[in-house]
Amino acid sequence: MLGVMSTVAVVWLVVGVCTLIVLTAFMVQLVKQVKRLTGSVVQFQREVRPVLERIQRDAMVAQDHSERVQEHVEAIRASRDGNSARSRARHRR
Repeated sequence: MLGVMSTVAVVWLVVGVCTLIVLTAFMVQLVKQVKRLTGSVVQFQREVRPVLERIQRDAMVAQDHSERVQEHVEAIRASRDGNSARSRARHRR
């Protein structure tokens, strides 16, 4: 029974083996690309990390400066409001 195979069976066997070879080649290339992508991501993170840390530090400094400016503005407004209230009290007398 194994000695005699029909032509259809041989064709299907050849198609299956060729498909297996092609899929194996695709998988090998896919694994290579995943390794390459992983290496690129690691390198990107190494290059971006210092820049990101610098941006975070600058953002913290800017936030501190903004808070100080806001406190200064509020102090000026409070002093103006106090002066305005005194001026109004003088005008009423």
